[in-house]
Amino acid sequence: MQLQRCVHSVESEVNAIDDGPPFGIEVGLPVNQKFSQCGAQACGHLMGPCRSSLIELRFAGWLGQARFPCWLCPAVAPIIPWVVWWGWAAAAVRRGVDHWRRQDRPNPNKEAERMARAMNARDRKERQIIRATEKLVAKRGFHGTRMDDIARAAKLPRPNLYYYFSSKRAIYRRILTGLRADWVKAFEQIAADREPREAIRDYIRVKIEYSRKHPVPSKVFAMEVIRGSDMLTDEENNQIRDLTAEKCAVIERWMDEGKMDRLDARHFFFLLWGATQYYADFEQQIKSILGTKRLTAAQFEAGVATVTQVVLNGCGLGD
Repeated sequence: MQLQRCVHSVESEVNAIDDGPPFGIEVGLPVNQKFSQCGAQACGHLMGPCRSSLIELRFAGWLGQARFPCWLCPAVAPIIPWVVWWGWAAAAVRRGVDHWRRQDRPNPNKEAERMARAMNARDRKERQIIRATEKLVAKRGFHGTRMDDIARAAKLPRPNLYYYFSSKRAIYRRILTGLRADWVKAFEQIAADREPREAIRDYIRVKIEYSRKHPVPSKVFAMEVIRGSDMLTDEENNQIRDLTAEKCAVIERWMDEGKMDRLDARHFFFLLWGATQYYADFEQQIKSILGTKRLTAAQFEAGVATVTQVVLNGCGLGD
């Protein structure tokens, strides 16, 4: 009965220990003091408590030492490491279960981060496919480009393309949608609440700058227009036509107010488009004539200045 009580005492003390590895445990029983003070003989009768006896547990790398009194004789001491080990194992299991439960709970922030990473990865792959398609279509045209060619240029297996786009037409449609959006955005420079000189000047700069930064998409758009824009829907073609009519009305208003010379607004825009997009659509010819392998920023600035001067002087907005 006394033995069971002793074991139970040790177990309760061990359970109070939070955690720590089961290595480096030392069980110390000051035997020379224990029996002299309690009067026990031989291996020690379990009579009364050895007040000076202590079980000392030292855990390597743990917070410190745990010391508590014990009424055990040396014969029971060997079981203490096992009790300690099982106590630590139980605590480890509890911590593991708690950790698993915490992981199992939905975390809105982590879920949002995971979704953002997934979307960013998908966007990168889609841009990679679109860039490869733009280069191929600019050289071979839409009908001369195959999905195998796109997969090879994008450095992706062909089946992977269908994970991002359902068909070659879907890729091409995405390209045209982006080009149309850029074309519309550039038109924002022509606004009725602006002065015609600065509005036309900024429009020319935006268009030539786009040709410099995005020569391949500009060529794709030019080829689509040459083909009759059959890949654009009737609604999209109508939107482009309506927007052009709206900007022509702005030009006509400036002419009515006497701010610029009278001219045909539609042909005025045809002139601007031809002059600005030429730097992308006929890039090779320009590089050949200028004798350079790559157009520099200074050469583009010279183009912007020349086109701006000619256009502004031609419509009565020169210095």
